[in-house]
Amino acid sequence: MYADTNNHNIEVDPVVIESLNQISGGYSALFWEILYGTSESLNAIKNTVLLLTLLYEEGKYYEAILLIHVHHDLLCMEYPMELELIEKVPELQEPFLDEFLLDADDIIIDYEYEANREPYFD
Repeated sequence: MYADTNNHNIEVDPVVIESLNQISGGYSALFWEILYGTSESLNAIKNTVLLLTLLYEEGKYYEAILLIHVHHDLLCMEYPMELELIEKVPELQEPFLDEFLLDADDIIIDYEYEANREPYFD
């Protein structure tokens, strides 16, 4: 159950939650990969995650979705139709962002591991 900005409790169907998790999982890797490839900096990812997390923790889900939208524009990426829907439906924003941020944490761990890995030579 999630609270909206009007202090109503809105229950999001578990099937919808699973769909949001799949949308995030299928989409976030490409988003972070393009951001990393464009900026050539893990700090760009970490700073973006920090901003999204701060907005998320303040309950500013719409603003966090807009930040993702702006990043698409800056990276010349097509904004996915699924995110357009999430942007318009407040009940979907919090559960999507929750999964999106979890996916981002996993990706940061992967990039940090790759950056610190010893090169393998025969």
